[in-house]
Amino acid sequence: MINYIYRISDKSNDKIKLPNAFKMHCLDNFISVFGLDNLTVILDNCEEKTLAEVKARNIKNIIETNLGNKGSCLFAIDYALGHFNEDDFVYFVEDDFLHLPEALKLLKEGLEISDYVTLYDHPDKYVNRKDGGDNKYISNGGELTRVLITKSSHWKMTNSTVMTFAVKIKTLKEDYYIWKKFPAQSWLAWQRLQPLELKFKFLHILSGGRSVRKLISPIPGRSTHCEIKYLSPFVDWYKV
Repeated sequence: MINYIYRISDKSNDKIKLPNAFKMHCLDNFISVFGLDNLTVILDNCEEKTLAEVKARNIKNIIETNLGNKGSCLFAIDYALGHFNEDDFVYFVEDDFLHLPEALKLLKEGLEISDYVTLYDHPDKYVNRKDGGDNKYISNGGELTRVLITKSSHWKMTNSTVMTFAVKIKTLKEDYYIWKKFPAQSWLAWQRLQPLELKFKFLHILSGGRSVRKLISPIPGRSTHCEIKYLSPFVDWYKV
């Protein structure tokens, strides 16, 4: 079973985003792809108007918090660990993402072959660091990776993503000490979950008492972060 924890905040950082990326459109897009079953929405620092709009969508499990980004992120992880079975999966979703119709099918396929799955093909993986790119591991136009395949897509192993990702509860529990130390600090967390000096040569060895994790993303992506600077390639996200 896949459970969904969707975080919404009215205190988000100001970024230049898609004109169609207002919060309720992103939520409606999510519901159209994944449905309402097994959905928990966390409203952090939200106004009454936002709460009313979410309730109008017949979402059964709504939780209000005032914790800020890091606090609500850790709250979501703790909630998943406290409410879902070890063999279940959870997909954590931020409030500024859009998904394509086939995203659920791809998410299920990805979780069959990897510890962590993102549906977002982050464009920071294609800009060299020496040319001003954000990701220090990018050179020659890309990252060191392996390409995998499932029934419906190619996938690549990737060195990082944002805080919208899916994972098995058992794995999340084993890695909890990292997420607790770096809530909402996705880059730092991913580098400790899958240190690159070990990742490709020794995928199954232990690092600090745990297995080196694998994070994959589909190519092309089936979701995007809505900041215009970082849109997943090859999709006209303005029309989604």
